[in-house]
Amino acid sequence: MHHPVLCCDMHPDNILFVGMATGDIAAINLQNSEVVRIGAHDAPICGIYWIKEKNCLMSLGFDCLVRFWDISGSSNGPAS
Repeated sequence: MHHPVLCCDMHPDNILFVGMATGDIAAINLQNSEVVRIGAHDAPICGIYWIKEKNCLMSLGFDCLVRFWDISGSSNGPAS
């Protein structure tokens, strides 16, 4: 991924979550450099936060949305 990163946060398992100017959200495993796309907003990401207590990722976009992402298993997508 070669896009400007606007924000980031760390997961305790050495995973770096990044929010990009393209609106994409990715997880980068710092142990093996694997990059996984989690999802996206319709505008750049202005904040990204790992919420340990809820075991989910929260993203804030310039599309005026706050999204919560379930990254625990087979389907990365907005949490219900």
